[in-house]
Amino acid sequence: MNTLLIGVVCIAFLTAILTAGRESSYGLKEEDLDK
Repeated sequence: MNTLLIGVVCIAFLTAILTAGRESSYGLKEEDLDK
């Protein structure tokens, strides 16, 4: 049960990061990597 709960939390967390990244953070990170 704990493993399933952790998995769901991780998936939700990753989805939130990807959504926020597409808006601004990810673009800034790509520019930093380019430089």
